[in-house]
Amino acid sequence: MKNKKTYIPCVLIAIILVFSMLGTGICIISNKVILNENTCIKIIDEKDLTSKTRNYIEKTFNEKYNSTGIPPEVYMNSISQEWLDDIIKNRISNAFLYVKNQSEYSKDIDFDALDASITNFFENYADENGYIKDSSYNDKLKKEIDTAHKIINSSADIFKTDTLYDRGVFNQVRRYIGYLEKLTYLFVIADIICIIMLLLLCIKNIRDILYWLGISFIISGIIGLVPCVYITSSDYFDAFVIKQEQIFTAFTTFMYRITDSFTVFEIALLAFGVLEIIIHTIINRIKKYNS
Repeated sequence: MKNKKTYIPCVLIAIILVFSMLGTGICIISNKVILNENTCIKIIDEKDLTSKTRNYIEKTFNEKYNSTGIPPEVYMNSISQEWLDDIIKNRISNAFLYVKNQSEYSKDIDFDALDASITNFFENYADENGYIKDSSYNDKLKKEIDTAHKIINSSADIFKTDTLYDRGVFNQVRRYIGYLEKLTYLFVIADIICIIMLLLLCIKNIRDILYWLGISFIISGIIGLVPCVYITSSDYFDAFVIKQEQIFTAFTTFMYRITDSFTVFEIALLAFGVLEIIIHTIINRIKKYNS
């Protein structure tokens, strides 16, 4: 293991392997978790975010009743759990398709039932109270419909996809996402090359490959785990101030899901490294005992 000709090259290659494994982990988590719409869909179902969103919308229209005189039922009778669930999940699917350059970004929502309910209320109210349906009436109706759309849009956009799109974040991700697959391959190839080079350097004492791989995996695992443990133990993302419960829950759960996934990857790497060191130690002791 401490052959003068191979020791320094093994150290250098082991260091490269440490960081190439970190890069591999980041790329895998980015592809399988961050850029996977199922991550968001599962969070919605697990945390019952559709119900939370509907409750928030109902609360908002209840508060508006004091100033507009429009009963919340006028809106809520057109906002079913299934309709809202479809809106939330379709928005997410559309966002991921856009980021992956598979479609254009769309904000369209079918508000026909809601618009009809608001229009019927205005018409009935005008007929009962003798209001003339003039331009002022039409302006108020349009304003109320637009306000209702904005409230629902804002509340249902639990992952803030519209904000990310409007601020150009999605365009930046869309521009560079094509490099992720290539980068993943590069890191995996780097891992393989490092392992092969270590194998060749340890060819005269093949068991030492276990030591160098073990050390590399352990150090890589520790480096990756340090920020993950800090984030989890300190409830780091809970410090974000977001008033709407459904948005706060969606955001923090998503970030913790990424952290947890990377933690699992690094723990597996660390455990594998420890196992290799143990095997290397046992083999050395057996050889020493037999000799």
